[in-house]
Amino acid sequence: MGSLIDYLPEDCLCHVMSLTSPRDAYNFSLTSTRFRSVVDSDVMWQAFLPSDYVAILSRAVDPVMFTSKKDLFFKLSKNHVLIDRGTMSFGLEISSGAKCYMISTSLLKIASIDTPYLYWRRISHPDSRFAEVVERTYPIRLDIVGKIDSKSLSSKTRYGAYLVYKLTKIYRDISYSLGRMRQQTSVTVGRHISKSTVYLEPF
Repeated sequence: MGSLIDYLPEDCLCHVMSLTSPRDAYNFSLTSTRFRSVVDSDVMWQAFLPSDYVAILSRAVDPVMFTSKKDLFFKLSKNHVLIDRGTMSFGLEISSGAKCYMISTSLLKIASIDTPYLYWRRISHPDSRFAEVVERTYPIRLDIVGKIDSKSLSSKTRYGAYLVYKLTKIYRDISYSLGRMRQQTSVTVGRHISKSTVYLEPF
């Protein structure tokens, strides 16, 4: 005699699985062949993809090729896609399906408080997914401001903001000092402003 799950309609199982998370759905697929067939269906993975994923992919620099909704989900969770003429990248957080964005330096407002602009330059870097990055040629104070439309983010999701940087060879000796220096940050949503102090931790 088979399991009672075997008698449930597939659309019912798809609905139940879509109420979990991508990670939970994958774990369920390891428990029975019935779950495995459901987890491979486009209907279920459609629920884990953002409702506006078609519009987002239409902004991609290069066409995104995929064989199924499951294939698309894992492609976006493993590798970001360049969008908006290469000024941003888009991907998905694999455990929840939440949208993730990375903003290139071309969209950031980067200005030095105490010195003119001649202390930084735009260059290409082999480790960057973007065409250019900003290289600071003199270690002085910086103000960095970035903006993103909150409507483009996943709802009911806790987000984190990260500054991605790499020390050039000449400045690697100061990496220890960076971890001991306080940096001021603020996040503004509408009229609400949240300020805090952070420490840069080079890897």
